[in-house]
Amino acid sequence: MRSVLVAFAALLLTVAVAVPVTQAEEPGGEDCDPADTQPGIATLGYLSSQIDNAAAIHTIALERGLPERASLIAITASMADTGLTSLTADDETTGIGVFAQEPAPDTGDAEQLADPYFAAGRFFDRMVDIDDWLDMPPAQVARVMQGADQGTVYAQNQASARVVVTMLQGSIDCLPVVSAGRYQHPVPGVAAGGGFRTPSGPGHDGVDFSTYRGTPIHAVADGTVVTVLCNAHTGDGEAYSCDIDGSPQVYGCGWYLELLHADGSVTRYCHFEAEPPVKVGERVSAGQVIGHMGSSGNSSGPHLHFETHVAYPAWPETAMDPKVYLAKRGVTM
Repeated sequence: MRSVLVAFAALLLTVAVAVPVTQAEEPGGEDCDPADTQPGIATLGYLSSQIDNAAAIHTIALERGLPERASLIAITASMADTGLTSLTADDETTGIGVFAQEPAPDTGDAEQLADPYFAAGRFFDRMVDIDDWLDMPPAQVARVMQGADQGTVYAQNQASARVVVTMLQGSIDCLPVVSAGRYQHPVPGVAAGGGFRTPSGPGHDGVDFSTYRGTPIHAVADGTVVTVLCNAHTGDGEAYSCDIDGSPQVYGCGWYLELLHADGSVTRYCHFEAEPPVKVGERVSAGQVIGHMGSSGNSSGPHLHFETHVAYPAWPETAMDPKVYLAKRGVTM
């Protein structure tokens, strides 16, 4: 089973390549035919060896009959502390393996811990003994497992871990190729503010549209939903609900989603008032309502934080000014 999963993951997580655009399919149809898709999906910048380690962790969780959140917790922990690499004694660190565990009688020796399957097993042995691990936020469980009293690094990695787990589960391995079609404004009639990477906000990777709570938010173009996530946490890394208003002291995008478009670009929509009514893998059309404006996460009032990226996955390095992105596609904000 392990070899099959690892081989599957290696195939599934091949970096996406460009293919000719074919005739658009109607959203909501049957599962897409792999012959009509973009093969694979990006690996979030990780090497194949790192993805293999994630697959090993996921495999052990499956073999033990653990729920999907177990993989999410463990992969979040490994991303945060080792970057999904398996540390050895040669790395001049006291921690060994994908979780940087210290060799001990109850954890294993250095050689054993260097095996990601063994290390994952020992991680899950300890995890299931934590009271309420099934109810605690995954990033918080990861933090407790790794012995960190506080810190946002686990919360910051949970979103990326969720994408990896979703890929390993095979939920978004079939990305339909749709025609570029038309583009439109995400919140028609509302002017953009909070500019892209201004001198006063160099880390602001998008623009903001502020108006009434509950205002419909529209997909700017045909695309496939690749992320639907609650991303909100406090300064000490504790999870914060996306179903209540956030504040400037809360971190994260709140309820947000991302769409992958035919040209390989990504649009990100943040701070929905509730979980978006679309699911990962679903195809949406330009102009389709994908949620409603709220103030979840890092927000001081109802608004849409809107980002555009030249590639998937969406990282700060791939961000471009949304005004430029839409202007090139015939839309003026």
